[in-house]
Amino acid sequence: MKSFKVAVPKKTIAALRRRFGKTRWPIDFANEQWAYGTNLDYLQQLVAYWIDDYDWYRHQQTMNEYAHYKTTIQGAPIHFIREPGKGPK
Repeated sequence: MKSFKVAVPKKTIAALRRRFGKTRWPIDFANEQWAYGTNLDYLQQLVAYWIDDYDWYRHQQTMNEYAHYKTTIQGAPIHFIREPGKGPK
């Protein structure tokens, strides 16, 4: 078991935002009710939020308020948070 902090490099976040900005949107014919998967209008709003408004560094700081660990179980890499209980019970 090895402890770690969530620390995504700025260049990785910048690259992700650039890729989002280059999204080639499909035609979303008659999908207002989400009958064929995610509605295009909603998805475009979500992607715009990730590009312009999502504060990765604030969320990363919040995530790092917890103790993160990595280990391997039966050959599979596992990331988990371990926070012991507080108080008498």
